[in-house]
Amino acid sequence: MLFVGASILPTLTGIMLNSVEESRRTTANSIATLIYNLCGYLPAPFIYGAVAEKGVGTEDAIFWSRAAMGVLVSWTVVITVFMVTAFID
Repeated sequence: MLFVGASILPTLTGIMLNSVEESRRTTANSIATLIYNLCGYLPAPFIYGAVAEKGVGTEDAIFWSRAAMGVLVSWTVVITVFMVTAFID
């Protein structure tokens, strides 16, 4: 979300707001922003901590810290593939 989210968010928000009744657009925009923040930004520190925790107190702490960052960066690639697949279908 951190790397591709900025390019996807305006387009998807515009499509979503055009598909909602005009009287409910403000509520829909607020709920969409809430879900985007909860599902997009909140899991990143949790995932990083869960992976990096395996190396706490060992000499492999730097390896696990780098592995956790690798998981976050590779997840961005996976999400991009999902978005392209959804766009094609």
